[in-house]
Amino acid sequence: MKPLRALVLGSGIAAAAYAQQAPPSPMGPSFCADLKAVTADAGNAFNSFKGAKISESPRDPQGYATVKYAASRSLAGAARCTVEDYLTPDGDPLRSYECEWTPIGSKTSTASALADATEECVGVGDPFDRIKTYANDWVEADIYTDDFEINIGAGTSPQVFFTIREP
Repeated sequence: MKPLRALVLGSGIAAAAYAQQAPPSPMGPSFCADLKAVTADAGNAFNSFKGAKISESPRDPQGYATVKYAASRSLAGAARCTVEDYLTPDGDPLRSYECEWTPIGSKTSTASALADATEECVGVGDPFDRIKTYANDWVEADIYTDDFEINIGAGTSPQVFFTIREP
């Protein structure tokens, strides 16, 4: 009986050591529930999550402008979330829900963890879903469903961006 007990104790120590080495998660514990609530409102153009206006750009020479609103609900772990209206010349807004993450570790590991958690939470195994890693800590992930699409990207800025759009 003692050898089995030693094996179990040894496994516990190894698991604890592994847990200490695993990178921290960039998402909070309610990430999936928050994400499901936001994506459920995609067909409503995220109106349920549109808070106070925080910025507005003037229309450019082609007639495009951007208006940003504070999000009334953020995704767990995000540093900031907004709802953005991209106004077209004909006045129809293209609305998106956007969040920024401050990387924990590398941008690649943060974006990859977000992509994995997102796919696990709302993914449907679309053959066009992808995550691609490039040199210099640049990564991009795309997750598609019939009701919305999600882009996760880490480029030249210090943040990792997470955008949900109507398809």
